[in-house]
Amino acid sequence: MSTTNPLLLVLKEKGCTVDETLAETLMGNEKLYEKLLRKLPTMQCIDKMAAALAAGDAAACFEAGHEIKGVYASLGLKPLLTLCSEIVEITRKGELTGVDAKLPVLKALHDEFMELIAKY
Repeated sequence: MSTTNPLLLVLKEKGCTVDETLAETLMGNEKLYEKLLRKLPTMQCIDKMAAALAAGDAAACFEAGHEIKGVYASLGLKPLLTLCSEIVEITRKGELTGVDAKLPVLKALHDEFMELIAKY
């Protein structure tokens, strides 16, 4: 599927599976895809993950991470999905080891994507 939507083109350049998401999940509906992308900045999952990490609560970190992971997967945001999945797998086991190093990287990447969404 080919698009001329500037936001979707930038996401493709960033390694997102835009074409697959459009074809397999959204029946080619670019307007719906963009609408869903624009709702992403309202989610507070990354902040919830950070608060849970600060509190030493692996279960809460897992829940917030699992929620945003599903959104990243549904929207084809592969770079975010990959990193988030690593954190979810750690916290799924009730662990937090290494999350303190990975979460800031995820937050920075998430923020970068939110800036792109806002820009286009």
